[in-house]
Amino acid sequence: MARRKINKPTKKKLLTLDDLYSFYLEQNKTCRFSSEESGYQLSVQVPAYFEVSDEEDSDNYHDLEKPDVSNTKYYACVVDKNRAGAKPKLAFRLNLDYNRWEEVGYLRLKQQ
Repeated sequence: MARRKINKPTKKKLLTLDDLYSFYLEQNKTCRFSSEESGYQLSVQVPAYFEVSDEEDSDNYHDLEKPDVSNTKYYACVVDKNRAGAKPKLAFRLNLDYNRWEEVGYLRLKQQ
C-alpha cells in the first residue's frame, strides 16, 4: 500500500470555489483534481445551509444549532440500505475531545 501524503505545505489550507475558478482562468484549460493521482487529500467546502428533523418524512425541520465549543463539529452521511429511491441523510454532532457522537436527526438543504 502506498503512503499517502496529506500535509503538503501550502500558503492557503482551504481553497474556495473562487480560488479554484481563478486557477482555472490562469491555466486557460480544464483541470482535473484527483487525490488518488496526487496522493494528497482533497476537500471542497461549499457554502450551504442545512436543517434537521427528528423524522425522515417530516415537515417540521429546524436549523442546526451552532456548537457551543470549537471542538464540536457536525458530520453527515447518506444511509445506503441497498434499496432504490431516496436515501436518508443523517447528521451527527461530534465532540472531538471525547470522541462522542450524538445523532442529531435527518438532514436536508434549507428551504429558501
